[in-house]
Amino acid sequence: MSYDEIQSEIALDPDAVEENLLTSQRTFQRDIKSIGSIYEIEIESDKSTHKYFIKDDVEEIHSRRLRENSEIVNAIRLSKGFGESLIFEERRSLGTEHMAGLIHAIQNRLSVNFEYPKFWVDTFSNLILNPIACNESRNRMYLNSQDDDEVKNLSLVRIQNLVIS
Repeated sequence: MSYDEIQSEIALDPDAVEENLLTSQRTFQRDIKSIGSIYEIEIESDKSTHKYFIKDDVEEIHSRRLRENSEIVNAIRLSKGFGESLIFEERRSLGTEHMAGLIHAIQNRLSVNFEYPKFWVDTFSNLILNPIACNESRNRMYLNSQDDDEVKNLSLVRIQNLVIS
């Protein structure tokens, strides 16, 4: 679509108009750069037709998931809450409340300390580990970590009282 066609589409959406999403061409250019850096989606323009297009339509799975999550959050924001417009199924927590701290620890090579409930017994292990990465498997988030020479995979949802050292 051309810049004018995009602006016309936005103008048809009352919520987009209310949120002042119509932009100048210069702001639109900055938005394209932001989309590229945040979502890793390259948008280019065809100089002969003055139309914009996504350069590579093949998104990596992590980029697609981030975009989808962002679209859900944006839809909630534009609809001013959940109301009866968005209905989610009940599901287990992913333990994402710890992700920002764990990613910080991973990137800065910091140790983490936390309580981790034993699976079959009502007691906790106090663990001090060196986190390596967070990964998703079967719709659950895990911490990959190293303790001495042993690599461990621990469910984020079970981590309690996280301390980054």
